[in-house]
Order: sequence, then C-alpha cells, then structure tokens
Amino acid sequence: MSVQGAVRRIRRSKTVREADPGWREFVTPEGVDLRLKVGTYTERFVALLLDFLILFGGMAVFSLVVLAVYSGTQAQWLNEALGVIWMLVTFVGRNFYFFIFEARPGAATPGKRAMGLRVIAADGGALTSDAVFARNAMREVEV
Repeated sequence: MSVQGAVRRIRRSKTVREADPGWREFVTPEGVDLRLKVGTYTERFVALLLDFLILFGGMAVFSLVVLAVYSGTQAQWLNEALGVIWMLVTFVGRNFYFFIFEARPGAATPGKRAMGLRVIAADGGALTSDAVFARNAMREVEV
C-alpha cells in the first residue's frame, strides 16, 4: 500500500478530535485500529535539546581526551593521527547520531525516549532507512 493510500485511510472523527486533541486514529493495511498521540512542539523541542546535549557533551568529552593526549605527546605523527581520528569521530557522531538511533527497532533517540516519543511513518508503521535518512538530512537544512 502506498503512503498516499495510507494517509487517505486516516480516520479523524469529530468526537476524537474534540475529546482528545493530538490523537490520531490509523487503520493499518491489516485492518488494525491504532490510536497514536502526536508529540507536541514542546515535547519534540525538549527531545531535540536533550539529544543535542548528549551529542555535544559526548563530543566535548572526546575532544578533551584527545586534547590531553595531544598535549602530552611529542611525536608529530601521533598528533596528526589524533587530529584525523578526532575529525572522523566528530563527523560520524554529528551526522549519524540521529540516523543510528531512529533506524533501529525502537525508532527513538535517547532524547525522544526520555520524552516518550518515537518516529513513525504516516501509516503508523516503522520508517524505512531511506525515510530516516531523508528526515535527518532535512533537519540539517532546517536547523
């Protein structure tokens, strides 16, 4: 079933919207009714802040360790190797942190888990790897 077909099948009854704002009802291709709560802007923003704190905190600790080793070493080749390792680790950490967590079965980064959120497709199912990559590439453009 295509995403557009699944989106067309979303049922939004008037009573559900009035009684429980933020909840959506989905009917899966197997015919299972799902009620999912859409995260509020505040919940999503706090989750993003927590993820940034974790990401940049980890990179800061790693940078301090590399700097300590760098300043305590006299070998030029080792200092150059440390610089390359630092660049690779910070690149992978910054660019794949969200992808690694959201592509897993839990579909949530530590910040999202702390806020009780997870990433899902329009039909209520799991996102594909391509969709997770596109989602995170768009975050780079937006942020």
